Amino acid sequence: MHNYLETLPFWKELTDDQKQLLSTHIIERSFQKGDILNHGSQECTGLEMMVKGQARIFMMSPQGNEITLYRLLEQDVCVLSAACMIHSLTFTVSMEFETDAVILLIPKQILQIVSLQNCRVKDFTMELVADRFSSVMNTMHDVMFSSNEHRLAQALLTQMQLQEATSLQLTHDTLAHELGTAREVVSRLLKQFQRDGLLQQSRGCITILDEQRLSRL
Repeated sequence: MHNYLETLPFWKELTDDQKQLLSTHIIERSFQKGDILNHGSQECTGLEMMVKGQARIFMMSPQGNEITLYRLLEQDVCVLSAACMIHSLTFTVSMEFETDAVILLIPKQILQIVSLQNCRVKDFTMELVADRFSSVMNTMHDVMFSSNEHRLAQALLTQMQLQEATSLQLTHDTLAHELGTAREVVSRLLKQFQRDGLLQQSRGCITILDEQRLSRL
């Protein structure tokens, strides 16, 4: 666990006592694929670091529609779990683990102590918030100004990178949640993509046949 702490950008700026404090109190947590954590403005566990696996951060409407905001991959840090560090930040989002995963948690009390002692820790938190805010704004821009065809094509290309394969284990529901749209919209577009020779569908699987054409949509 200590090796992963050393990858934090502010680690070298900490005193020996601060490093010891973090190392002593860090918690390892394991999750299974499909597990969901909820993060809201009133909930604060601390700073979470993805050691193994991946997760998607998403929002859900009162009607139950979902949209993926961004993903956490190995060695990414989740700032949403440290909302207590930013008192004016209000939101309700969820984290769904897309694979079995292991995260390291710096408890909020320990994080607050070190942050008060070392401004570099608070700077890191604010920089991370700015970076995630940029990701969310890009997602909102696509939702408002990009066509569903383009967004679906980009989602499929992203899944190719994540799964490192052209035959993707994906359902229409999963893609609908990814894009924040209706399942019927996704099904209609996938049928069109199949007619155009871009992909082939089978139960629970989508095989990409023409990545270059898909990327131009």
